[in-house]
Amino acid sequence: MKYKNNETTESDKGSFAINRRQLLQAGSALVALPFISSKIANATSEPIALPTEGGEERIVQTCSTFDCGGKCDVRVHIKQGAVTRISTRPEGALDEQMPVMRACVRGRAYRQFVYHPNRLKYPMLRVGKRGEGKFKRISWDEATTLIAEQMKRIGDTYGPASRFAHVATGVSGGSFSGDKMLKRLLNLTGGYLGYYHSVSMGNTAAATPYTYGVAASGSSLDTLSDTKLVILWGHNPTETIFGHTNHFYRKMKENGTRFVVVDPRYSDTATSYADQWIPLLPTTDNAMMDAMMYVIVTENLHDKAFIERHTLGFDEQHMPEGIPANESLVAYLTGAKDGVAKTPEWAEKITKVPAQTIRQLARDYATTKPAALIQGWGPQRHICGERTARASTLLATITGNVGIKGGWAGGYGGIGSRKFMTGIAQPQNPVKATISIMNWMQAVEDASKVRPEDGLKNADKLDTNIKMIFSLAGNYLANQNPDINKTIKLLEDESKVEFIVASDLFLTPSAKYADLLLPETSFMERWNIGETWGTGSYFMLSEKVIEPAFECRSDYEWLREVAAKMGVEKAFSEGRDEKQWIEYIVEQTRTAMPEENLPLNN
Repeated sequence: MKYKNNETTESDKGSFAINRRQLLQAGSALVALPFISSKIANATSEPIALPTEGGEERIVQTCSTFDCGGKCDVRVHIKQGAVTRISTRPEGALDEQMPVMRACVRGRAYRQFVYHPNRLKYPMLRVGKRGEGKFKRISWDEATTLIAEQMKRIGDTYGPASRFAHVATGVSGGSFSGDKMLKRLLNLTGGYLGYYHSVSMGNTAAATPYTYGVAASGSSLDTLSDTKLVILWGHNPTETIFGHTNHFYRKMKENGTRFVVVDPRYSDTATSYADQWIPLLPTTDNAMMDAMMYVIVTENLHDKAFIERHTLGFDEQHMPEGIPANESLVAYLTGAKDGVAKTPEWAEKITKVPAQTIRQLARDYATTKPAALIQGWGPQRHICGERTARASTLLATITGNVGIKGGWAGGYGGIGSRKFMTGIAQPQNPVKATISIMNWMQAVEDASKVRPEDGLKNADKLDTNIKMIFSLAGNYLANQNPDINKTIKLLEDESKVEFIVASDLFLTPSAKYADLLLPETSFMERWNIGETWGTGSYFMLSEKVIEPAFECRSDYEWLREVAAKMGVEKAFSEGRDEKQWIEYIVEQTRTAMPEENLPLNN
């Protein structure tokens, strides 16, 4: 369930040109902006020196490589080597079949992000207790030597599974990202403990295959043009800028599509689109979905032909052999399984949504063809959130809204048209064991607590605790874990993790716990390719438009130096700088996907 790209936007001038259908290009690199540093990384700096009046303005089209909802069209205005402002693609200048996101408020404020006076400027070594945020300035040679020594010492002492690369969403939105190159270096020097799942939608990704057999369950948004009813369930794209959904939703709204928003909060999405807003108590989504299914089944509104042809487990007559009685969906809904019928009145007590509202929404969804129930990731980001993901897939299934134009499969949806570059070939990781990202704290504290029944894959047990952590533009360590207080105590204990490397633009809450703190470059100061997620279906060149100030270096640059000190630089870099890696990735993608017509013009 995907659609063919027909991107026709004209590219800006530049020496690095790629076919306009997939990759939007920009101009050439420029010189650095001089501005004044503070003596320590986390102190307030003096004002930034701005360019004087006059001079020719250049406009370079690029995009960020954060792992946010879409790679928006960022147009950087440059004078005298400095970014003076940011604009975006003019309103209306879109290919209707493949719209590229226009920059949102955050996108248009990236100049402040790049030139913020509190940016990290030099490599820094911890001098106080871990977590105090006290560091002293050191040289890059000292920093990369220390990393190489610690990688070797910890790997040799505890084994390669003691080395861990944490979530890095500040850089992972690009094809050529620091986290990918870090894993390449770790693989070349013995391996590392990998992880699976996502902190954003792990419950959904885990639950969806139980209905469909695969995780990916979405359609491309252009297939919703004829949809008569859309239920946005815990989905708030107006505020979260989830891909280019709003472009399509606006068109659908103009064409008369009815929108129902189910959300505890009267969000901007409810304000913008909702013909009906249904608030419910947080975390009770599954009860309301169960009650909707009860109404659909007991009122004989389910799609019998679709269920008969495509499903197992609907009722007792459609169960595989050998399954005990009352394990079917109908048995659960009617109470044959547990004695509790999942009626709207039952759900009203739990959700505080009036029973008649639930009943009417169920009828509308079952009788309006086609209809799309689009579940956001918010409802599944809590304990037992996988039940909401399962329920949305089951609602779509029993109403026959799976695999049809204008329908939506529910669950881990919205990625049906996403495309990826081939990326960087990774050497084989000698460490086969992988953990769920939610188990990393257990793997630090006591690896024996991470067992196959707890999510450990490809191994019966872990051989060692995590002893070394890399956090590259992630800010997950001490900022997004379910139990931050417990996390902080664990990180403060230097007998647990022996060495933490953080690379970032700012002294984030997570960076405060680093033993070695490195000043990262922004997306405007390095080469990359923006890969969309959510519902995007295009690639965009993220061009280096200014030189990094002070001693900021891209992850690839300092990782290359570490690789040299560990004796694997040739295998690590293959002799390529950042721009040459981008050219290589595009050429590899063009070769792998000739039907997409991605020629590289040098």
